[in-house]
Amino acid sequence: MTQVGASRGADVTWRMAERTAGPAWYMVGDAALTLDPTSSHGVLRALMSGIMAGHLIAAVLGGKIAADAAAAYHDWLARWFTEEMGKLAQFYRELGVTTFGGPELAAPE
Repeated sequence: MTQVGASRGADVTWRMAERTAGPAWYMVGDAALTLDPTSSHGVLRALMSGIMAGHLIAAVLGGKIAADAAAAYHDWLARWFTEEMGKLAQFYRELGVTTFGGPELAAPE
């Protein structure tokens, strides 16, 4: 293959913010968590996290749920992150890659 441009890279380190929401704010999409683009859920995650944040904000303002909605949102994102990270780690292990993007990908004991 013939190179047609300069080589480039992007930081796709797997990470999630320690806090993704608070009493008056919510992080959505890549601001809240980032995974390898191989997961192919970046746009879906951006849309769904925005919808969930809006839903929870409306529910808090409408008095339908307690102010602990921020913690529920963080837990929801954390579960999604953990599940996707596990799937990506398994995918890379099957390819024979043991370090990529996030934590060590060695097979679980």
